[in-house]
Amino acid sequence: MSSFRGGIPVTPTTPARLSILLSLLQARRDRPGALLVERPDVSPHTVRRDVERLRALGHPVAGPAGVR
Repeated sequence: MSSFRGGIPVTPTTPARLSILLSLLQARRDRPGALLVERPDVSPHTVRRDVERLRALGHPVAGPAGVR
């Protein structure tokens, strides 16, 4: 979810992305990774990395392994 500051797109910082991702995951228990990467400026690699960060912070993110 990028926003605009002075007409220039601003990509969310890592903490902002993690907060958005955590909110999305808490809203639905069965959210496929494909839906998570539909957000602007977020690649599949970034989503995987952010999920690992959430796990490292103690958030129980479970799901089947996806295609890499």
